Amino acid sequence: MQMVAAGDDRARRMLAARVIGLVRKVAHALLRPGMDADDAAQQSLLAIMRSAGTYQGSSSLERWARRIAVRHTLRVADAGRRRRSRIDGSIDPDATQAVFGASSLVDSLPRPLQAYLDELPDRRRQALVLRHALGYSTAEIAELTGTPQSTVKYHVRTALEDIRRTIRRESLVGSAPEASR
Repeated sequence: MQMVAAGDDRARRMLAARVIGLVRKVAHALLRPGMDADDAAQQSLLAIMRSAGTYQGSSSLERWARRIAVRHTLRVADAGRRRRSRIDGSIDPDATQAVFGASSLVDSLPRPLQAYLDELPDRRRQALVLRHALGYSTAEIAELTGTPQSTVKYHVRTALEDIRRTIRRESLVGSAPEASR
């Protein structure tokens, strides 16, 4: 990592190759579809390169890089939210391209899981993705987002409740909304 910090091009390429998939996964999971997740991933990768000298080896390189990518991507999301609110005066419910693993439960949903995540407000979606897709603890999410742990727990719980309620309603009705298919 010291070689990356010193500007060694070969070391930088090796680091980028090692973490780019993870960085893209984080950006696509946390940003709404209208935002450019690839740009956020690229900016996150640059932040990782700039921070290379701070890596101390107390955790895996991937975990360290993911943490930087999460923080940077959340900043990008916040900046986009502020920009949208200045432009159109309101903040729409956000969407994400979360990367929950496919399972028979997910496959049996009336609509793709992504559609349910798309309907959640920003904070709830981000907390849910950080907790269940990226595996962060409540304390880690609180630190990453600058939110009290009780608020993080609330966001995760209410996001799950919202999704479950919608799935139950759609299952009882027997079909998902046509626009979401």
